[in-house]
Amino acid sequence: MKKSIYSLKAFAFLGIFLLHSKFYIEWATLGVCIFFVVSGFLLTLRHDDNFKYAGWGQAIRFAWDHIKRIYPLHIITMLMVLPLDFILMLRNNTTIKGIIEMFRNIVLNILLLQSWWPDTSVNVSLNGVAWYLSSIAFCYCLFPIIRRHISTKKTTYLIITMFIVFVLQLIVSLIAVSNNITDSVYRWLTYDAPFFRLGDFYIGCVVALLVQRKDNHTYNGILLRSFFELLTVCISLIVVCWDHYSSHDTIIGRVLGNWTTLYIPIACAMVYFAYEGTGIIFGKMLMTPLLVFVGKNSSYYFLLHYVLCKWIFNVLLYFRVQFSPWIMAGGLLLATVLLGNLYCRIERKVSLSKTR
Repeated sequence: MKKSIYSLKAFAFLGIFLLHSKFYIEWATLGVCIFFVVSGFLLTLRHDDNFKYAGWGQAIRFAWDHIKRIYPLHIITMLMVLPLDFILMLRNNTTIKGIIEMFRNIVLNILLLQSWWPDTSVNVSLNGVAWYLSSIAFCYCLFPIIRRHISTKKTTYLIITMFIVFVLQLIVSLIAVSNNITDSVYRWLTYDAPFFRLGDFYIGCVVALLVQRKDNHTYNGILLRSFFELLTVCISLIVVCWDHYSSHDTIIGRVLGNWTTLYIPIACAMVYFAYEGTGIIFGKMLMTPLLVFVGKNSSYYFLLHYVLCKWIFNVLLYFRVQFSPWIMAGGLLLATVLLGNLYCRIERKVSLSKTR
């Protein structure tokens, strides 16, 4: 993988981390979209046109092969947050029904099915960010079908299908808003639901195939390419600010601010420029050793950071202690990186012991 892609993954993770660490700024929604697009993009580059599909059994094995390294950490982080959730349940005088619901959430999280449930008490239960693993596992299952399908299609067809996916997401959002769907269900539908996020993933696959097919022609020099990179950054800032500070009190506002769709073109442009790596922004400025380092293990940091944030903020709330957002974000990031690296070392040693 190119180092600039690692840097982009680090940028995406930091946007999500800053949200959960309650920092002044964040770009979590864009970060999640980047993760889905990058996943489809990289898988397509790794598997050529001869990639074979032999039914759902192979599709499930394919998905498992791509999540099995991160899955143990998913279970570990779920177990880490269980005591906290149980304590909070006791403080809230929970009932037998609450205990049954917790057991249900544990089962769904183990099976990676929680993101199919439209209730926020389920789809973001326990380690709240693990819904991503649930949704991306579904995308991985369908990748063999997607790869075989798009490999035989012409470029024009692929571009049209990307546009159709974009429009379909807006249509689904419009139908949901027109039927006065609740905010929590609308968030699930346009942010967590695996079938909706399949759109980001599919477009990432198509962008990768288009990159493979294009000739060696590039924009006229580094300055023009850097201009398009800067334009992408400016548009992303406008969209993020509008999404954060607009009231979304009109139908059009709610449809366009549907948690996903407007970020897809931005994510695609960023992934493309990061992969090309010839511009000043994505090819030079983001290529810092620290970002590359964070990007390489961003999947592990992603699962760990939410649990750490959840524990720390609840403990501080209990003791009525407050720290500066800068101190909180810096300390939590450092703890996340240290624990993530520790897990990676242990995971590598276990893998090596199995191969001997």
